[in-house]
Parts: sequence; C-alpha cells; structure tokens
Amino acid sequence: MKTNMKMMQRPLLIAIAATFAAACSTMQPAAYNKSAEQTSWVGPAGPAGATGATGAQGATGDRGADGLAMIGPTGAEGAAGPMGAQGPVGVVDRWTSFREFVFASNGAEILAGEQSKVADVADYMKQNPSLQIGIDGSMDPRGSDPRDQGLSDRRVGAVRDALIQAGVPASKIQTGAFGDTRLTRDRRVEVLVKTGS
Repeated sequence: MKTNMKMMQRPLLIAIAATFAAACSTMQPAAYNKSAEQTSWVGPAGPAGATGATGAQGATGDRGADGLAMIGPTGAEGAAGPMGAQGPVGVVDRWTSFREFVFASNGAEILAGEQSKVADVADYMKQNPSLQIGIDGSMDPRGSDPRDQGLSDRRVGAVRDALIQAGVPASKIQTGAFGDTRLTRDRRVEVLVKTGS
C-alpha cells in the first residue's frame, strides 16, 4: 500500500513540478524594473537652426481725426508805463524861449526862487551841446527910468555869469535883442536856444 501511495503521489508531484516550472518561466526576478527597460537616453542638443525669413510689413492704419484748436480769450490790456525822459531838442533854426528869470524891482541879482533855472539850463546844454544860448533882457517900466538899459544889462550879465559858473561854455552864450521888443515882460531876462550857426 505504501508503494501504491507512492505511485499515486508521483503524478501529483509531477503535475505540481510542471505547474511550478511554468510559473517560474513567466515570473521575473524581484529586482527587475520594467520601467527601466522603457527609459531612453537623451543625447546632447544639436546646433541651432537658421533664422526664418522676416514676415511682410503690415498695412498702415487709418489716420485719426484732427483735434479742435482752442484759442483762449484775449487778456486785459496792461496799464500804461511811466512817461519817458524828455529827449534832446530837434533842429531849432530860430530862437526859441527856454526859461525866464524874474528880478526884483530895480534889482540885478538872481532871486533864490530862480536859482533852479540856472541848473535846468546848464543840464539841457550838456545834453544838447550843439545848441547856442541867447540871453535877452527887458527894462522895468515901473523903475525910476523905463529906459534904464544899464539895469537890463546887469540882469543879463548876472544870468550869463551864473550859467558859466554852472558849466555852460562862454562861447555858447550870446547876449542882446533876439526878436520883438519885450518891454511888456517887465523885470525879466529870457534865455533862448537855437542850433549853432
């Protein structure tokens, strides 16, 4: 019976061994990695390709509308500036009255209130050196003698001397009668100007 048993076990063992052998032929070792089989190796990069051709220029866009020109309101007119200084006299081809000196009755001295006129005449001559000065005296009809030419000459001399002291060249000063009789201008000496001749 033992032999029988052995005989019966043998086909079973063969069947088990055949099954095991078949199973082993399909089994893979534990260390095998199937994904490693599918991994590919990456080589170095190749040279860069050539630059492609430039594309065609696009069409010009439409011009935009012109904007409106805006003009602001006119500003207010500014205030007038100050008056400028008096300019030099133009061509004076005849004697023209410039200043008059008033004297005290029967006196030949320039009064204190008339002294500023000397400076006015001197400054004007400095600004206009081509002019000549004429000094004309009139007699005092209320004096002791309406025809007292000596008093008139002393008054003219006083004005002439004062102008020379103020800087007017003596060569620029003339004395005498320069026009109509001036008896109506009592106690006065008139300074006139004109261009040099």
